[in-house]
Amino acid sequence: MGAISSLFGLNETAKPAETPKNVEVKEEKPAKKEPTKDELAILDDLFSRIVNDSEGVVEKVMLRESGAVHVIVKESVWGISSESEKKSFMAGVHQRVKMALSGANIIKPDDNVLTKFYNTTGDLLGNKTLYGDNFKVKR
Repeated sequence: MGAISSLFGLNETAKPAETPKNVEVKEEKPAKKEPTKDELAILDDLFSRIVNDSEGVVEKVMLRESGAVHVIVKESVWGISSESEKKSFMAGVHQRVKMALSGANIIKPDDNVLTKFYNTTGDLLGNKTLYGDNFKVKR
C-alpha cells in the first residue's frame, strides 16, 4: 500500500467523514391555477372586444387548455397583406390578448403568452416566437 500512497500523494491517514452541510431548499412555485368561471367570463368579453374592434379580420380568439391563445383570422385579408403588415397585425393583436389575460387575472402583466394565428380552415399562419417580441409568419 505504501507504493500506491506515494504514487498518488496519499501520505495522510484517513480523515473522519465530515458532517453534511445544511442545504437550503427552494420552495417550488405552485402550478398555474385554473381560471375561475368569473375570470373566463371577463376574458370572453375582452376577447369579443378584440374581434369587434378588428372590423371583421379576426373571427375568434380562444384560450386553449395548454395556455396558448389561438386567433382565427380571415384568409381573404391575410392573403393580400405584406409580411410587414402581417407582423404588425400579429404584434397588435398579441398585445391586446396579453392585456385581456392580465385584465381577467389569468396571467401577470410580465408573463409570456404564446399567441398563434390560424385561418378558418385550421392552417397555421403565424405565431409569436418563444423569446423576445418577434413574430414568425408561416405563410
